[in-house]
Amino acid sequence: MGNKKGNIIFIGFKGCGKTTVGRLVAEKLKKGFTDSDAIIEEIHKKKTGESIPFRQIFETRGKDHFLTLEKGAMGDIAKMDDRVISLGGGTLFGTACLEDIKRLGIIIFLYVEKETLYNRIMANGHPPFFDKDSPKKSFDSIYKKRIDTYRDVSNIIIDNTEITPEGAAKEIIEQLKGYNVR
Repeated sequence: MGNKKGNIIFIGFKGCGKTTVGRLVAEKLKKGFTDSDAIIEEIHKKKTGESIPFRQIFETRGKDHFLTLEKGAMGDIAKMDDRVISLGGGTLFGTACLEDIKRLGIIIFLYVEKETLYNRIMANGHPPFFDKDSPKKSFDSIYKKRIDTYRDVSNIIIDNTEITPEGAAKEIIEQLKGYNVR
């Protein structure tokens, strides 16, 4: 698979380390870093004047508004070259086309063991897209729907369950050599 745009795209569930590891990889490869959640926040601020975190956008404005912003963010990302890009956990399942994402660059899935992932997610508070009465059931359902797609669209899969962010970045950079990325 070619990487004409020079991008490295991180995908995976919320809490898997996409932003942390992505920033490290960008730094080591001397590439710019982009987080789709930050773009969503910028677009929301331009449209509404509100400067609030993406999670709060989803909570206060609802899923449809969030998906509209996400679609705009993906339009901005599609124009980017030679960057490390972290996509939101649900981007592949919202407004984005999988084929368009595949054309963005080399796709890296940061895998985290299911129970560890759930604990990481819940440590940051109850996500708005989890049922308040049964968050574990919501998580299990989302996990089951997404895990195979993450694996299927990825060029590289890194198990980020017990490795340090620095260790994951090092492993990714080593594997990227097979794609002529330095």
